[in-house]
Amino acid sequence: MTEKMDFVEKLGPFRKSAFYALVFTGVVIAIVLFILLPYNHSLKKTDLEILSLKDKLARQELQYPLYQRLLKEIQKPGRDHIEPEAQEKLKKEDISQVSSMIRNLAETNHLNHGKSDPDINSMTGNKGLIFVKVEVEGLFEDFRNFMVGLNEIPYLQDIEEIKIHSVETNRRYELKIWLAVE
Repeated sequence: MTEKMDFVEKLGPFRKSAFYALVFTGVVIAIVLFILLPYNHSLKKTDLEILSLKDKLARQELQYPLYQRLLKEIQKPGRDHIEPEAQEKLKKEDISQVSSMIRNLAETNHLNHGKSDPDINSMTGNKGLIFVKVEVEGLFEDFRNFMVGLNEIPYLQDIEEIKIHSVETNRRYELKIWLAVE
C-alpha cells in the first residue's frame, strides 16, 4: 500500500492547471451535449422538411399542365349558357297515333312490338305530359337503335324506367316514357 500514491500528489505543481483542464473539458462536453447535438438534430429535421417540400414541388410542376388544362375547361362557357330549344308538343288529337308511331319505330329496328299504351289519366296530374308504357322484344343491338330513334321524337320528355327480361333467344324491354302534350 505504500506504493499507492495519491494522484493529487503526483500532479504536484500542476494541480491548478489540471483543475482548469478538467473544467475546460467539462465545458466543452456540455457545449457539445446541450448545444451542438440538438442543433445537429434540428438541421437534420430541417433537411428532411426541405426534401419533402422539394418532392411536393416536383410533383406540382409535373401536374401543373394538367391543372391549367382543367382550369381552362372549367372556365369555358358550358351548357348552362345555352338557351333551351323550344320543344315540340304532341297535339291532343294525335295521342291516338302514338301507338302506331312506336310500332313503326319498333318494326323499322327489327323489334317485335308488344304494346304502347298512352295513359290518358296521367295527363290530369302532370300538366303537359302523358305517360306511355312501351313493350318491345328483340336483340339488344336492335333495341339500341330503337332507343336512338325514340330519342329523335321531338316531344319525348323523359324515359322514366327501362326493364329488360330474358325471353328464350331474345329479350323483352319495358319502357315508361313521358311525352309533352299541348
